[in-house]
Amino acid sequence: DTSVMTSKAIDERINRPTQFIHIQHSSFRDNISTDEHFIPWHSVTENTGGTNENIPFIAPYNGKLKELIYRTSTNTSNATATWRLYSVSDKGEGYSSSASVLDTQTCTGPTNDGAESDNSVKVTFDSDAVFNAGDILALSIQHAPAHSTTNTKFIITTTCEYDISGLGQ
Repeated sequence: DTSVMTSKAIDERINRPTQFIHIQHSSFRDNISTDEHFIPWHSVTENTGGTNENIPFIAPYNGKLKELIYRTSTNTSNATATWRLYSVSDKGEGYSSSASVLDTQTCTGPTNDGAESDNSVKVTFDSDAVFNAGDILALSIQHAPAHSTTNTKFIITTTCEYDISGLGQ
């Protein structure tokens, strides 16, 4: 390639963003009771075991789970929700034997009182929720005490920040 870049193209290359935000949507329906449930990234089928292929994803870049926001179709405000971000070994043998918890956050479950008001809960993760490109990641929720019904819908949106400073180099 013998083309010469314009000054504008050079400026855009030098001053390009080094980070970007990725938003991932997930949802499922279940009575999670007090069992830990892994959030499905690729379907609407959550799982209490970590070997389901719909649960993990591979981080494309170094990054951090910044926050999540979620709602439920029933009132879960009497439960404490514990959220865990896992990094799974490359073997992919299952989360219980080959995973390490990167970060844990707790919150009170959303209030759904039948009114049309916003019953969303926002969970902010801290500096422990960092991961490397190529890490296999999974996210779970666990209630204590049990507080949901068979038809409780969980609607979750997660926000990750990726470092793309080395992209294309």
